[in-house]
Amino acid sequence: MTENKHDAPRSIIQGVATRKVVLLVFSSVAIIGLLLFLINLTRTKKEEQLSLLAKKMEELTEEMKTLKNQNKTLTKTNRRLQRKVNFYDPFESIIYNAHLRDRVYKGIPIKPGDVAVMKADSSKVVVTDVIIGGNRYSYYVNYMCKKRNGESIQVKPEELTAVEE
Repeated sequence: MTENKHDAPRSIIQGVATRKVVLLVFSSVAIIGLLLFLINLTRTKKEEQLSLLAKKMEELTEEMKTLKNQNKTLTKTNRRLQRKVNFYDPFESIIYNAHLRDRVYKGIPIKPGDVAVMKADSSKVVVTDVIIGGNRYSYYVNYMCKKRNGESIQVKPEELTAVEE
């Protein structure tokens, strides 16, 4: 069998073409396999993330139930305490004045029962009471004193000097 001159290039071209087809098929299979692997990998990651989200949702739901129960307890306690406080609302000014009186009383030099000298006439008096009045922004202090003759007078602190015994 004699071969034709023109047959050789055809067989070479057919060999190259079949190699290209085989190479193309193998590369297509490899690319498809790689794509399937990547799709599967992303699907598993998404499933893991979804399971983590589901766990977080369960935890948050439990925490929310706990917080709701605590809120109910605090609301009940708040109502109970508010009822007790509401009882004292009418007495708020009296309580404020008592606190004011006690704060001022600690700082005064002459207490009830002390003997003092009046600066105007140098007569001795006995302090019988301390009168403290005022409001949130200002207050005053006066002494109720008894003279020797039994007369009660109201005197400002500047008008008295303490007698040292």
